Amino acid sequence: MMCQVGNARPLPALRKAYAAGAPLPKTIFDAFEAKFGVRIGQLYGATEIGSVTFSDPTVVHFDPRSVGVAYEGVRVRIVDPQTRAELPSGAEGELLIAAPSMFRGYLHETTPCTVDGFFPTGDLGRSMSLGI
Repeated sequence: MMCQVGNARPLPALRKAYAAGAPLPKTIFDAFEAKFGVRIGQLYGATEIGSVTFSDPTVVHFDPRSVGVAYEGVRVRIVDPQTRAELPSGAEGELLIAAPSMFRGYLHETTPCTVDGFFPTGDLGRSMSLGI
């Protein structure tokens, strides 16, 4: 299989594609899969924590709306943004991450930037059980 984008020269077979930086709209996911026959996986991360989750489009329970499963050694909490109380599975709240790849703090900043060792991302998310 050869892939061609617009008037560009054909590329060797495209096997994998990943998106990061913002939620991938389903319309783009669907259009890309229709055109190239490849499902787009997603990565989640931030400068302060590195890449910490991966949504593998080759697994049975793949969901294109999800940023996937946390890498080994990464701990995730979903908390109430005001109280920082941990929320149950399925509830939407702020995403807090603790990871071996995360930074120690901002240069010349004396205020702690973690909560109990977890970095508050400011992003909203929800944890979901795959039932597997």
